[in-house]
Amino acid sequence: GAVAHGNKAGKPNEARHEPRPGILDKPGRFAYPEMVGIWRFMKPLIAGNWKMNGASSAVLEVQKLIEAFSGAAPSSHEIIICPPATLIGLFATEFSDEGIGIGGQDCHPLAAGPHTGDISAEMLADAGAAYVIVGHSERRADHGEGNALVLAKARAARRAGLAPIVCVGETEAERRAGRERDIVE
Repeated sequence: GAVAHGNKAGKPNEARHEPRPGILDKPGRFAYPEMVGIWRFMKPLIAGNWKMNGASSAVLEVQKLIEAFSGAAPSSHEIIICPPATLIGLFATEFSDEGIGIGGQDCHPLAAGPHTGDISAEMLADAGAAYVIVGHSERRADHGEGNALVLAKARAARRAGLAPIVCVGETEAERRAGRERDIVE
């Protein structure tokens, strides 16, 4: 979609028709600095990453949670569940009327190709996802994913119409060691 950007005088420039993910292209530097101020206008996000856990029977557990917290979740928050890829279609169907967003846990930067076991952003969107996590510390540590690949994945998400959830955090071990600020900087 079109995104209006302002100039130094605060006047809007013409709309640009390109994805503008406000993510890091180098440690500590946003790829699109003009996006930094937009964070003030975003709703707080509550996202549950199920990692490699869950089966189709988990739908019943989520339904119980929805009933238990009905009316308790403030509308000022965005609530998202990121189940394993095998559950995205089911969750998107089951919870489409509940105000809960569904997201993928990762995506490949390419739309298609010979990449056994990978899933493209387009495939996630087709399954019913509206979001995708990219750059999770576990992916960075376990698969050696760096900022360039995370940027490519975020761009792929935007290309497919998904909202990328870009992680720029530390591992659990780094947090326990008190190094979280050093890692994020």
